[in-house]
Amino acid sequence: MALGEDGGPLGEAAVGGAVELFDAVAGLDSGGASLRGEAIVIDDAGVGVVVEGDVDALVPVNVGLPHVGDTGDPVAEAGNDPKSQKEAQEIGGYGLLPGSVFHPWGHSILMPGNWAARISARRAAALFLIRNREGLKFMRVSGVVLFLVAATCAAQTRPAIIGVSHIAVYASDAAKTEHFYVHDIGLKKGDDPENSAGVRYYVNEEQFVEVLPLPADAGASRLDHLAYMTKNAEEMRAYLKAKGVTVPDEVKKGSDGSAWFDVQDPEGNKVEFVQPAAKLLDMKGTAGLYALSGADPIGRRIIHVGMLVRDREKEDAFYRELLGFRPYWYGGMHEHTDWVSQQVPDGHDWLEYMVYNGEGAPDHVPQNQLGVLNHLSLGVTNMETAVTKLYQEDRLGDTRPSPQIGRDGKWQFNDYDPDHTRVEVMEFSAAAKPCCSEFTAANPTAEGQP
Repeated sequence: MALGEDGGPLGEAAVGGAVELFDAVAGLDSGGASLRGEAIVIDDAGVGVVVEGDVDALVPVNVGLPHVGDTGDPVAEAGNDPKSQKEAQEIGGYGLLPGSVFHPWGHSILMPGNWAARISARRAAALFLIRNREGLKFMRVSGVVLFLVAATCAAQTRPAIIGVSHIAVYASDAAKTEHFYVHDIGLKKGDDPENSAGVRYYVNEEQFVEVLPLPADAGASRLDHLAYMTKNAEEMRAYLKAKGVTVPDEVKKGSDGSAWFDVQDPEGNKVEFVQPAAKLLDMKGTAGLYALSGADPIGRRIIHVGMLVRDREKEDAFYRELLGFRPYWYGGMHEHTDWVSQQVPDGHDWLEYMVYNGEGAPDHVPQNQLGVLNHLSLGVTNMETAVTKLYQEDRLGDTRPSPQIGRDGKWQFNDYDPDHTRVEVMEFSAAAKPCCSEFTAANPTAEGQP
């Protein structure tokens, strides 16, 4: 469905009459510069609705659309003769169907699910067909061809969210924090393209812990933000904007080839979406991803991150309904639910709600307890092997190793950085039957992602 100014769907009653054809798009140069214009999207009632937007904000439709001038284009084949052109327009007129991709010479191709409008720069003129309440109309467009998909406009299609990118935490002592993440946990130190004052500690080539200087007004919390990987940051920004979420005007780009932006969830938590560098997105396996030279992480993947949540229903509206996170497991120590896990929609990493049922959250939660709630988890295949390795290599510091089977049936072991942020080491799969609920999605694996 096309959207109105308030972000809601527009139906036939809301349109109230036939819609004009679009205004010509401008700005095309020899380099294919960005374009802006208005297009007609056919909604489910068969009514054309004007949708305005930038080409850069539109979602690519990865289907094999023929180029202008290919065999079968009646207008291209008709030449310059006016009579032939008129006949070609008449025989080329196939009405658009809701949920179909529009060809420049009038054919409809049914596509499954919800797709998006696409403006594709083309150098030749082509026949443009739309359908409104008065019937079929034709228009020749010079310079570009608009391919329309009736179900939705571009900003309504969510790009893939494929995993956890990182957790960003504050440190009061940079040297002690570096010793913990490099020596104890075995991560690789690197520069921070997002924040020159920060440091990254890499778990693998695409996941890391971002450590930032402790602000003077930080309070008890040491969490700055959680971040998730998406295949296209700009499309994610456009999607969230169309859904009424406050977003920045543009994505930021780093020297490592990444792109990112951040928003706030309903409880005011900072949430970042990161598009990894193209070379990482193009990897077909994990051998190169997990081969982190100069480091020996005790776990080679962040399998989940957790954060304090006060209102589960409010957060679900953002993470589950808007972003598409999927239920994975839930449980608790007593009668109420303390932990709710949901996997990213296009991967197996998950976000864990650490549901806080006390009064006055989060201001009255002490720093060490907040560090338990706001945490990250590294996946391992075998807990005994992992803890033995930490012990034999003197990487436990003052921590006494005490692995245990959690309520979800998985072996786990907790360690803490100098500011009490918890690093949970966890086996990928359960060793015992979980309490409270079964797992409702596949577990991550040692070979998981991409």
